[in-house]
Amino acid sequence: MKLNDDYLKQVCLPVPQGDDVSDTIKGMLALCYGDEGEQAGLGLAANQAGLTQRIIVVSHGLLSDGLINPVIEKYRGGIYKSKEGCLSFPGEQAVVMRHKIVKVSWFNSNWEAQTRTFRGLLAAIIQHEVDHLDGISIFDRQKLGVVERRG
Repeated sequence: MKLNDDYLKQVCLPVPQGDDVSDTIKGMLALCYGDEGEQAGLGLAANQAGLTQRIIVVSHGLLSDGLINPVIEKYRGGIYKSKEGCLSFPGEQAVVMRHKIVKVSWFNSNWEAQTRTFRGLLAAIIQHEVDHLDGISIFDRQKLGVVERRG
């Protein structure tokens, strides 16, 4: 992916209820790993893979799964500066503001509704990937200098 990649600027569309996206999720998780099987990224949004669906994958700690139609419901715990990289911009980083705690709702690949609260790095990863789904990169977020409170 490149900085001017048109997919990165697109707002992704919700996945219709019941669509089978399990292969898409598996493929996206595979993209988080390099050719040697080393983890290259902690998460990925569908538009980074050239898709326009509201799907993110997260691969960190105990969470290695796809989140279909994720919605950040609530922000808590204050804000902090986060130095982030991105698979779409290899070797580049930006300092962005992130919320410490987020409550997220989504569907898993079996279309079961999920809700969970994430803290720290997992919260930052999810905010980063949901930003991508909204057409916002780390450089856009850095320019904004503030965090949007949607919940």
